[in-house]
Amino acid sequence: MRETFASSVSTNGMEHAYMSTEAPPAEARATLTRINLSRTDIETLPGWIAECAQLRELDLCRCMRLVTLPDWIGRLGALQKLYLAGSGIQTLPRTLGWLHSLRELDLSWCKGLAALPNALAGLAQLATVSLVHSGIAMLPPSFCELEALTDLYMDECKLLRTLPKNFGELASLTRLSLRRSGVNALPARLRKLTGLRELDLSACWNLKTLPALPTGLDTLNLSYTNVAQLPTCLPRLVKLRELDLTGCKQLRVSAAELEALPALWVLTIAETEIVHVLGPAGLEQVRALFV
Repeated sequence: MRETFASSVSTNGMEHAYMSTEAPPAEARATLTRINLSRTDIETLPGWIAECAQLRELDLCRCMRLVTLPDWIGRLGALQKLYLAGSGIQTLPRTLGWLHSLRELDLSWCKGLAALPNALAGLAQLATVSLVHSGIAMLPPSFCELEALTDLYMDECKLLRTLPKNFGELASLTRLSLRRSGVNALPARLRKLTGLRELDLSACWNLKTLPALPTGLDTLNLSYTNVAQLPTCLPRLVKLRELDLTGCKQLRVSAAELEALPALWVLTIAETEIVHVLGPAGLEQVRALFV
C-alpha cells in the first residue's frame, strides 16, 4: 500500500488521510489528523496509532478481519469521527466511552455486532450514530443517556424489535430512521422526543400500532407498514408538513383526521384506499398530493 508521510496537510493546505499500515516517522504521528485504513486486511489496529494525539478521523470501513478494537482506543482524546462500516467488528471495548470528543460513529453493515457497550453513555459529544444493517437486536437503556445525539439510523436492523422504554430521554434527537427494521412496537415515551423532526418507519412490516407521537414532527413516513389507524394525537402534530402513507393497505383514516393537520403540505397516499375518503375537493392545505 502506498505510504504517505510528513503530516495530514498537503502542500495546498488541504487535509488528506494517512493511508498505510506502516508506522510513519514519530514526528509525523504527532500531527496526523486523519488515518484511512479502509479495505485493508488488518486483524488488529496498529499500535502506533495510539501515539497520534491529534487524530480526529479514523476510517476502518470494510476491514473485514478486524473483529474488535484495542483498549487503548480510549486514549485518542481528539478523535471526532470513527468509521467502522462493513468491518468484521463483533465487540466494542468499554474504553470507547472515553472518546469524549467523538461526534460520529458509523457501525453500519457490522453484521457481527449484536450489542453495544454501556460505556457509550460517556460519549458526551456524540451526535450521529449509524447502525444500518447491523446485527444489533436491542439498544441498552444507557444508550439513551447520549445527550448530544441528534441523528440515529437503524435501517434494516432485522433483529430489532423495540426501543428502550427510556428512549424519550434522547432530548436532542431530531432524526430517527428505522426503515425496513424488525421493529414491531414503539415505546410510549416516544412522545417525549420534543425535538424530533423526522421519523422514518417505512417498510416496518411488523409495526401495526403507533403510540402518541412527538408534537414537533415535520416529516413522518409510514409507507408500507401494517398500521391500521393513526394515533389519536394526530391533531396535535401542528408542524407536520410531509406525511407518506404509501402502501398502508390496512390503514383506515377519515378526511377529518387529515384536515386536522394545518401545516400539511405533502401527502402521499399511493396504493391505499384513502383517496376515496377525501372527496372531490381533497385537502385545501395540501400543496402536493401523490396518489
